[in-house]
Amino acid sequence: MKIAATLTALALGLSTTGFAYADSLSNYPVDTAATATSTLTRAQVQQELQQAQATGLLIIGENPAYPMLAQHDNNKARAEVLSELRHAQAAGLVHSADQANYPVGFSA
Repeated sequence: MKIAATLTALALGLSTTGFAYADSLSNYPVDTAATATSTLTRAQVQQELQQAQATGLLIIGENPAYPMLAQHDNNKARAEVLSELRHAQAAGLVHSADQANYPVGFSA
C-alpha cells in the first residue's frame, strides 16, 4: 500500500512539473497594455481627443474623403450584353485561363 501511494504521488508530481516548466518556455509576448500605467488623466485624454477631432486628425462616422465608386449607366438589355460578348469572343478579345469551363450557349 505504501508503494502504491508513493508511486501515485510521484506520478502526480511529475505530471504537474511539466506544466510549470512549459510556462517558462512560452514565446508569447507579454501583454504590456494590461499592466501599463498612464501618465495622463482622463480629462487630459478627453482634451487630446477633442483637439484631434477639431484638427481633422480623427474622423468619426463616414469619411467624406473616401473615394466613391464611379456611377455608370447600365441601360443595356441582357441581349445587348450577350451580343457584345459573342462579338468579343469571335474577335478573340475575351481571354480566360479556363476556356473549357467558360459558359456557352447563352439564351437571349
